[in-house]
Amino acid sequence: MQHISVILAHPYTHSLNAAIAATVVATLEKNGYSVHFHDLYQEGFNPLINGQELVADDSSDPLLRQHQEEICRAHGIIIVHPNWWGQPPALLKGWGDHRPTAGQSRLGLQHLKHPRPARTGRLRRPARAHLERLHLRLLRRPRL
Repeated sequence: MQHISVILAHPYTHSLNAAIAATVVATLEKNGYSVHFHDLYQEGFNPLINGQELVADDSSDPLLRQHQEEICRAHGIIIVHPNWWGQPPALLKGWGDHRPTAGQSRLGLQHLKHPRPARTGRLRRPARAHLERLHLRLLRRPRL
């Protein structure tokens, strides 16, 4: 059975991102995947890196260790988060910045063959064409 890690990084439990994450988890489980789901805000994840962690190859945070172990076994990772001012929430940034344990890349992602972000923010061709026509119409309007 393939293992997939799903990470949610949104502070509001009734947000669109939470609904997307719940749908992702349900769909994966329905299709036979083993899912490790983590809501970083609900778990109270600490994104701060302490001085000891900067010089050592290990973290004393048991939650971070659990995330690292699950990600090392995972066949895929899905991260659901909002885009605030062009960036993910600081909590997610801190989660990704934690120093890896010995023999791991950041959070143990070295075993993923071709990690690619999903491009969910792109406009489909008909929508883009419609916006381009609208933009041209606005440019042709006489100025007052």
